[in-house]
Amino acid sequence: MPDIRKFKNRMKRVKELAQSSFFTYFPIMVSDRSVHKFLDLKKIGGGKTRNIDEVKSLVYSYFCNRQGVAFYFNEKEKAEILDILSKHYPDSKAETLNEADWILDHKIKIFGPTRYALGKTIDWSLDILSGKKWPLTYYKTIRIHAQNIQGDVLYTAQLNRHQHLTTLARAYLYSKDSRYSEEIINQIVSWIQKNPYKIGINWSPLIASQRALSWIWCLAIVGFPNIYPERCWEILKSLYLHARFIEENLSLNQEYPNNHLIGEAAALAILGLFFPEFRKAGEWKQKGLKILEEQLSTQFFESGVHKEQALAYHLLVTEFYTQVYLLCTRHKINNPSLLKKLEQMYEVLVMICQPGGTAPMWGDNSELRAVNLSDQKNEPLSSFFSIGSVLFNRADMKKLCGKFTEEALWLLTAEGYYKFQDLKGGEIEHSSYAYKDAGIFVMRDGWQQASRYLVVDCGRQGLGKAGHGHADMLSFELWANGKKLIIDPGTFTYNGAYKWRQYFRGTSAHNTVVVDGLDQSEPKPLGRFGWNRLAYPNLDTWYTSKDFDYFAGEHDGYERLAQPVRHHRKILFIKGEYWILSDILTGEGTHQFDCLFHFPPGEVSLNREDQSLIAGDMESSIKITPLHKGIEAEVIEGSEDPIQGWVSYEYGSKIRAPVLRYTKRGELPAFLDVILYPFIGKDAPYIKVEDAGVYNKQGSVLDPLEARCLRIQINEVEDYYLFSMRDKAVKYFEKFTTNGKMVYLRKLNGKIIKSLMIGGTFLTYKNNPVEPPAL
Repeated sequence: MPDIRKFKNRMKRVKELAQSSFFTYFPIMVSDRSVHKFLDLKKIGGGKTRNIDEVKSLVYSYFCNRQGVAFYFNEKEKAEILDILSKHYPDSKAETLNEADWILDHKIKIFGPTRYALGKTIDWSLDILSGKKWPLTYYKTIRIHAQNIQGDVLYTAQLNRHQHLTTLARAYLYSKDSRYSEEIINQIVSWIQKNPYKIGINWSPLIASQRALSWIWCLAIVGFPNIYPERCWEILKSLYLHARFIEENLSLNQEYPNNHLIGEAAALAILGLFFPEFRKAGEWKQKGLKILEEQLSTQFFESGVHKEQALAYHLLVTEFYTQVYLLCTRHKINNPSLLKKLEQMYEVLVMICQPGGTAPMWGDNSELRAVNLSDQKNEPLSSFFSIGSVLFNRADMKKLCGKFTEEALWLLTAEGYYKFQDLKGGEIEHSSYAYKDAGIFVMRDGWQQASRYLVVDCGRQGLGKAGHGHADMLSFELWANGKKLIIDPGTFTYNGAYKWRQYFRGTSAHNTVVVDGLDQSEPKPLGRFGWNRLAYPNLDTWYTSKDFDYFAGEHDGYERLAQPVRHHRKILFIKGEYWILSDILTGEGTHQFDCLFHFPPGEVSLNREDQSLIAGDMESSIKITPLHKGIEAEVIEGSEDPIQGWVSYEYGSKIRAPVLRYTKRGELPAFLDVILYPFIGKDAPYIKVEDAGVYNKQGSVLDPLEARCLRIQINEVEDYYLFSMRDKAVKYFEKFTTNGKMVYLRKLNGKIIKSLMIGGTFLTYKNNPVEPPAL
């Protein structure tokens, strides 16, 4: 069987090479004479006998005066959108026109704030970072990592999505300055002339899909009357070829279809809806909608979380589905199953968002969007909450976004804007929340900026071999008092230097435990997406109440070692105060364990006496205090060999950021316990952590794997935290007796003022029952 597979792959490669030679020298063209093959002239009153010049004139006149084909807005609604933007979004016009003027000068943002000067004539095949050109050969034969381009193809891809053109379209709407509309058409026609059908790096299904959507939005905003007849003809032909290319190259043959297929199917459906004059429009619409319906169960957990386990791609596919659903609604196409799942996708964003409506980071992020509809710097979740609040009549989403965003206005028009204003109330039902099927666990004590929040990952790494998943099992992010204090460092690059790609997606770039310097999941040699062997998680316990949250999970990533190791992590949240984090490593042999905490750029202070660390500023800080027996503490920032101490807030950009590393070496089992205590101001709390012995009925000290107890002194209060790994028998500690699996107690002046027990039936102090009862 392997030999047959190799033979088939070789034959496929031979076929692609043959196609490359043919199509490179004889590009596929759609001639003017074969117009009847892609346009249904009867729908535009063309008949069969007119000559080509008459047909072009007729087609142009038809599209300039086309009626009855719904987009997200009609001409009247477009005027209302402009009126609302002018009255209620005073910064939008200035920002859009400013950005558009830069684009006129061909100085274009690709990722983040950096502008790239692309010259008088844009070279669409240029690798922007290296200055080299991608070959103009048959698209299937281009091997990205075998071309010695040494840049990053994603920059070329991002430029060729043409999402900057919608900025020009909105600038034209604001100003009626023909420079903007002419630049749109000039760039589109330039692209068509320099990218023959199926020739070059820019013929990729998802990129073609997003480029087609950008062109459609530009045509809808600027209007066909502002396009010269001959250029209108060329754009229509190219859009037909884009749809044909997408249909022929749908990512259906992948073992695990992902966001690419959703984006391609969405574009195919939208092209079919927006251009019923194309002969295959009905087929495109039906095929796109059918695929999108199928992928609702294939690519999403029952809870609504996208299975790629990367938040940026959950946002991307949610955007694609939203645009398709809203356009179908304008075309009187009902899809109740999509609406139900779509609300779940939005609900996920509500429950995982950080205080104030900001987004956590996990998994890959290349800043992809379906379409660019605003140049304002909004928090990424704001537009989703704006749209969701209107689409699902959710005042709680309105509360999270505050102001209706420009992107939402373009999709929902003035009707959506005024509906948003009328929404009342807005209390969110849940506080802490668990998506157990996706392995996402959120601890929080409120929804205000000052609230405390932690999200921990105990889910599968992603679809299939987890192309966009990071080796971040049991990692977490933490927010308190208005700021993110412990962070996920981001992505930085897909196709740049391999060592940087591997660092940012590897275990050492996350807030978890690294064993023997290895990633939890085994990476492919020089592979940039996917993994050879994946770590698998297991949830032990999740509990939430108004006073406490408790999580216990584990993974098997290091059981692949010759002397296997299993990582267990337990997190107890005393709401309104702090977290206790306990790592237990079980298995065989002697190993090195590194427990990592990544911070935003800024000053940190390490206390060598007790190995505690303070990070943050006067407005919001965190003190990390370990039970420091046998550990070494080190702060690393901006190291390149080995790589450690970096954060990437935007694709392609990285900056130095401090990392705390606690290191332990020794035989298994091994334990590391840490207090995570947020505070405000210059006076950090006094914290002391020590072991409190746990005994059996005969007075013998229990093995730590049976039960452990921490005594934690925080200023004047004393807390006790007991947890058991294996044993549910009766345990004795500090005059307490319990059979609980986990117990938390607080003493003040000798009195118990707070308590929690999980997995037991009794808890006593000096032989007197301690309330509350067992949970």
